[in-house]
Amino acid sequence: MAMARMTLARWVLASLTVLSANFLGVAQAQPRQMCAPRAALLEKFAAEFGEAPYAGGIDGAGNLMEILASPKGTWTLLIVRPDKIVCIVGSGEGWLVYEPTVPGRGA
Repeated sequence: MAMARMTLARWVLASLTVLSANFLGVAQAQPRQMCAPRAALLEKFAAEFGEAPYAGGIDGAGNLMEILASPKGTWTLLIVRPDKIVCIVGSGEGWLVYEPTVPGRGA
């Protein structure tokens, strides 16, 4: 029982440390994004993965979010900032296309 209390105490202490670091604004390591001119990224992903621009939209900060996708199902999410810097946000496999539906009219 004493061992369980010790483990619980360590878990609580670790949790409080992480929470306080987040609330106090302690810098956390973030993965580095790959950024490049848009034309260079489009050429690279077309050549390597067969991906091309598929869809996009503007987020609340004024950034263009753009999806590149291939017929094989690979995809890449780009963010085009207002200053024209283009960065890769994510990528993967298994891109799915859904038929648009209107809320309230069934799926």
